[in-house]
Amino acid sequence: MLIKKIDIKNFRQFVGKQTIVFSQDLEKNITLIMGDNGSGKTTLAQAFHWVLFGENAFKDKHLLSSEIQMQLTSDHTAETTVDLYLEYNEKQYTISRKVVYTKASRGLSSKENLFRVYEIIDGNQKPMPERSSQRFVQEMLPRELSQFFIFDGERIKDLSDEIDNRRSNQFREAVRGLVGLTPMQNAIKHFKPSNSKSTIIGRFNKEIDAQSNEKVNGLTARIEELDHNIQKKENALEEIKNNKKRYEDLEKSCVGKLRDLMPIVHKKEEYDSAQKDLLKHEKKQLGLIEQLLQNFNHGALSYFLTPLSKKIDCELKMTKSSDKALPDIQQRTVQILLDRGFCICGTPLKKGSPEEKNLLELMNYLPPQSIGTQIRQFTTESNNAIRNSNVFYNQMVQGVDNLENEKDSASQCQTTIDDLVNLINGADEGKTAQKQYDECKEQLKKLDENENRLLSEKGSIESRKRSLENQREELVHIGQNSEIFIKYRAYAKAVYEKLTLIYDLHETKTRKKLEETINQFFEDIYGGGMKIHVDNNYQLTVEVFEEEQEQTGTALERSTAQNYSIIFAFISGIIKLAKGKRDKDKNEEEDEANYYLDDAQGYPLIMDAPLSAFDKKRINNVCQTLPDIAQQVVFFIKDTDGDVAAEHMANRIGASYVLEKSSNTKSFIKEVQYV
Repeated sequence: MLIKKIDIKNFRQFVGKQTIVFSQDLEKNITLIMGDNGSGKTTLAQAFHWVLFGENAFKDKHLLSSEIQMQLTSDHTAETTVDLYLEYNEKQYTISRKVVYTKASRGLSSKENLFRVYEIIDGNQKPMPERSSQRFVQEMLPRELSQFFIFDGERIKDLSDEIDNRRSNQFREAVRGLVGLTPMQNAIKHFKPSNSKSTIIGRFNKEIDAQSNEKVNGLTARIEELDHNIQKKENALEEIKNNKKRYEDLEKSCVGKLRDLMPIVHKKEEYDSAQKDLLKHEKKQLGLIEQLLQNFNHGALSYFLTPLSKKIDCELKMTKSSDKALPDIQQRTVQILLDRGFCICGTPLKKGSPEEKNLLELMNYLPPQSIGTQIRQFTTESNNAIRNSNVFYNQMVQGVDNLENEKDSASQCQTTIDDLVNLINGADEGKTAQKQYDECKEQLKKLDENENRLLSEKGSIESRKRSLENQREELVHIGQNSEIFIKYRAYAKAVYEKLTLIYDLHETKTRKKLEETINQFFEDIYGGGMKIHVDNNYQLTVEVFEEEQEQTGTALERSTAQNYSIIFAFISGIIKLAKGKRDKDKNEEEDEANYYLDDAQGYPLIMDAPLSAFDKKRINNVCQTLPDIAQQVVFFIKDTDGDVAAEHMANRIGASYVLEKSSNTKSFIKEVQYV
């Protein structure tokens, strides 16, 4: 995408038709636009957004020049237009947007809003339909990416605030849009397994349920309710995650302040070491407690029953009951002998005879009412339990000893930390930092407890849901209609799982590649000693190298210059990835070494450069780095920064303009020769 010219007419303070022709020189690729505050730099940046997407960030959405509005009489019209001329994929286009305003009794109203893209063929304009025009712009410069290539000072401030507040929406959406992850993510959401008709699998579930009986429909309703509860738990967990991150960041900030307020360097090192040791001992305590609980669950019953088992065993041995039982003889056998009146050996068994009495007594010790058999079994189990109880006791004693040792070690670390903190508690700042630190620890503890509770509840609900789903599957009536929907659902689930796998792999690879690329430019712009980390949610954080901390002896404070450097590095990384993606799309077999081409078609960079946020060294870095990675650069700067621009990028400026402000409502664009 190579922008050639922009025509604006009656666009806010720019009265009449005014033009900027942009530099298209590959070497002198900077177009410099200078102007005082209020002269229209932000207005020009917004003109790009408006002509492309019909958006503007002005509070007053009427774009017609105030000068023209005052001249406009009742029932007469005036128009605001922006025409952007550019080259894309070696073809010439004009993108045009126009609004016609009417002066009415109630004020200004817009009569028409026309948007078209024209392809220039043999000098003639061939218009595209409006929908095709919108698709063309989205393909050429996706809306989610535009904010990183065309933005004003307010936008860069918003991005800086997003970094400070640990939000990441704009950064995340930019990367997903750049590498085509957004459509894949939308597809995954479209396939996501649920019982809602908003997804493909959900619609198949509804069709299957429609063919099923009332019991299946009842299970489906319960599953939907569980789905709703699971989503509520996930939302609550996400909120806890965000809060934990906020408190963790605040905790780190407090620790940094406490360290910085300590008067002696070796005390800082001692404090850091004690903090690490404390975390190590606390972590080990958790492991020992978990092991103790496992041992207790496995052996406690046997241990506490051991005294009773020993006493019962002693009583049983005294009764000798188990010796009276005869192996392999049942009560039924003896009863048959008594009924027959003769023993197996032929001895008569007369009523009241000693022989009959002996057999009747023997029946008390034979199965199925065999006391002896049960006693032998109980004795065996009791002996095993007694042996296990000894092992359990030794395990518990050793575990408690180890836990007490870790507690003592942790207590010593905490005492050391408290002693070191007391060195700075005399200062109000130190007291405040300590109070915040203690509050953070308390809040994090509560959040951890809530998180564990929610995870447990969510797991329980998911288990019930799986059980109900299995029941529903067993009850589904496989008729001719439901059978085909079940098959479709299986295909849809397979597609969902495959898309999710591909998305995760591609997203992780892209994020890592972006992190590497950002850090290359961040070092060029801001300097060494630090590294930008891009986490799974595309939150950008700065990590200070240990050697840098040792040299400075202090944690590096976040500054406006640092935030702006991060943003510029991110933009540079995005541009480089965009170039690489185009080149790879053109030649899929191209090796990694030639993945990025300097002359690849990328995006222009149009920005209100906040040079005042940097020192001279970093101003030079910004002015040298950005023109090297972008095919075109349009810089808006204050008149007072003109000398800075001349010093650092004069040899890269191919076109230059000055915005002359004749009044608060009127400005003019004037081309100048920049030397």
